[in-house]
Amino acid sequence: MKGTSIPDDVRRFIVTSVPSIPHLEGLLLLRDATVPAWNADILAQRLYIGTRQAADLIEALHSSGFLAPIEDSPGNYRYEPIHPSLREIADKLAQAYQTDLIGITNLVHSANSKKVQQFADAFKWRRD
Repeated sequence: MKGTSIPDDVRRFIVTSVPSIPHLEGLLLLRDATVPAWNADILAQRLYIGTRQAADLIEALHSSGFLAPIEDSPGNYRYEPIHPSLREIADKLAQAYQTDLIGITNLVHSANSKKVQQFADAFKWRRD
């Protein structure tokens, strides 16, 4: 999209892989963290969300390859992307978020709204 500071690859990543603002902020928080180990309780406190939602977020980020479990500390994770391309997109997302917070936030919300609408449209009664 022309006239925006959000790079196309970051835009694509948001639309396909960032389901919510807590997901976005969780990824960026873990990426920038000085905390050596993260768990659901710590993340919930930092993002002002419930522990269950934080645990789901950690699991999603782990499944996506952004987090690695800490071996001798069950339930604790650290930011460690499994592939350089994941680290690169997270870095680019962080940069875009710093320069266009409103644009990134609007994109997350609009992508989420489109998915909800597509789901709702699947259940519309149609006359054939």
